[in-house]
Amino acid sequence: MYLKLSELSKSFGDKKVLDNLTLDIKKGELLCLLGPSGCGKTTALKLIGGFLKEDCGNIKIDGEDMTSLEPEHRPVSTVFQSYALFPHMTVLENVIYGLKFKGYKKREAIKEGEKYLDIVDLLEHKNKKIGQLSGGQQQRVALIRSLIVKPKVLLLDEPLSNLDAKLRVKMREEIKALQKQFNITMIFVTHDQEEALSISDKIAVMNGGKLEQIGTPEEIYNRPVNSFVLDFIGNSNIIKDGNGKSIFVRPEHIKINKSSGNLKGKIISRIFMGSYLTYIVQTEQEIINVKETNVQNEFYEVNEEIYLEFSKCGSFEE
Repeated sequence: MYLKLSELSKSFGDKKVLDNLTLDIKKGELLCLLGPSGCGKTTALKLIGGFLKEDCGNIKIDGEDMTSLEPEHRPVSTVFQSYALFPHMTVLENVIYGLKFKGYKKREAIKEGEKYLDIVDLLEHKNKKIGQLSGGQQQRVALIRSLIVKPKVLLLDEPLSNLDAKLRVKMREEIKALQKQFNITMIFVTHDQEEALSISDKIAVMNGGKLEQIGTPEEIYNRPVNSFVLDFIGNSNIIKDGNGKSIFVRPEHIKINKSSGNLKGKIISRIFMGSYLTYIVQTEQEIINVKETNVQNEFYEVNEEIYLEFSKCGSFEE
């Protein structure tokens, strides 16, 4: 594997924030570390970058042991949540800052910087100060400043959290496109499930310093291994079947009709969400959430008795 984390652990005082984390990441793969605040994902990122020292375990990149190397000697670049750009420098000066440590002459560095700015459509802004750019433009500068030094691994620590919702979606698409264009191995830390599902090749779900599950977005969403992963990724209904076993059904995998189905219930709420409707249905034992995407059909009314039919369901560990 290109990036290999083996039994990484880290404690701060009595608090163990990372507990035997083991991950294998392929070259050119985008892995999202996903989990709630305090689960250890940012600590893992800092260990890979060399900003923290692990208590035990090791890190290998392209077969080379990183454990004893200082951050500046690791083939790793980091895009921080705050971007960490230099406000007194121009856009171009920010982009080429790292090249002086790579032995570039000034003319070569400027030429390289202009090439990278052109990739993200910022060449015309090269002489502006950072404060003159929008949030999305600053994000692009931070990205290409990290990419221009040609790292083997690019780390991103919740890089989109300071952007508004619409711009976050646009920047997700741009980051994914750049990752594919440069074929760079990338680790993207987020607590946003939608962000992780949309951008990653693989997702590693973390909780309490431990790895709960790793897999493709489809595997994580459709086949969660336990109730934590199920609850953290998307919305779901947990239902007891006839044998008393818990099964889960995603709201979009439930159809409502008036004649027959798996469960009988009564609609207690209807919420219009634009492209879909959410129905809250009371059955004999549970309250069920239903996502109806075909909003052109007739609406079901509050207090109407209906049947629920499951098109797809799964099971998980309690």
